[in-house]
Amino acid sequence: MLKLSAADKQQLWSFLVENARPENREYRYNFFLDNCATRVRDVIKNQVTGTIHFPGTGEGVTFRQHIDLYQKALPWADFGIDLALGSPADRVATAYQEMFLPDYLMKHFGRAKIDRSGESAPLVKETHTLYEADNKPAGVRVATPVQVFSTLLLVILLISIRQYRKGIKNYLTDYLLLFLTGLIGFAALWLMIWSEHPAVQSNFNVLWAVPFNLFFMVAWISKKWRFAIRWYWPLLSGWLVLFLLLGFLVPQSFHPAVYLIVLTLLCRSVLHTLQLYGKAKGR
Repeated sequence: MLKLSAADKQQLWSFLVENARPENREYRYNFFLDNCATRVRDVIKNQVTGTIHFPGTGEGVTFRQHIDLYQKALPWADFGIDLALGSPADRVATAYQEMFLPDYLMKHFGRAKIDRSGESAPLVKETHTLYEADNKPAGVRVATPVQVFSTLLLVILLISIRQYRKGIKNYLTDYLLLFLTGLIGFAALWLMIWSEHPAVQSNFNVLWAVPFNLFFMVAWISKKWRFAIRWYWPLLSGWLVLFLLLGFLVPQSFHPAVYLIVLTLLCRSVLHTLQLYGKAKGR
C-alpha cells in the first residue's frame, strides 16, 4: 500500500480515466524502457504530489542477464530470446531501469522515499502478500540447448572424420546446418530492418548465422552450380574462425549454444574445404 493522500489518489484516478480514452490508450511499447511495469512507476512518479527518490544503484548487470535469471526453467525460451535480442540488451541496467521487471519494481518501490514539504517518508506504507507461488520443480525436464548442441557437435565431428578418411561426400547434414543458421540470420536481419522494437536492433548474431547460407544451400543442391560456388566453403571456414577468435570484441554477449553451433558448422565447412583442396591437389 502506497503512502498517498486523498488528493494523490484522485489525481491518479483522473489520469487513468483520461489515459483509457481511445485516443490515449495506445503507446509505442519498449521492452526495456517503456513496458507494463515501467508505466506503473512513471504514473506514480508523475501524478503524486512531492518528489519520489528511488535507490541510486542497481545490481550492476545487463538487461540480458536480468532476463536470463527469469528463464532458467525455460532454457529453450532463453535461447530463443538471446537470438532475438541485439546489443541494446547488453547495456548495464541502472536501478531505475531495473524496474522493467515487476520484481524489481516492487523491490525499488519498497526502498523509495517521497519528499513533501521538506519531509521525507517511505513511499510504501505497508505490504501484503496476496499470493505466493509454489517453488516445486517442473515434472518434465528437457535437454537444454547446450546439451543438445554438444551432442550434435560430437556426432557430426565423428561423422566428418569418417567421411574425410573414406573420401565420402554426403551433404544432408550440411543442408540442415546451412538452413538452420541461415534461417536464424535471416530472422535476426528481418527484425533489425522491419521491427520498431529497439531491443532487437544491432543484433550481431548475423555474424555467425549468415543469412546468405540459405541461398548457398539452395545453390549447392544443384550439382551444376557446385563447381562455381565451391569457394564458399573455405570462405565460410575462415569467417567462422574469425568469429570464434574475435567474437569477444563484439559489444554483445552470445548464448553458449551459439559457439557449439558455430563449431559444428565449422567442422563441416573445413571437411569440404579439405576435400576440395585434396581434389585440386590430386589434379
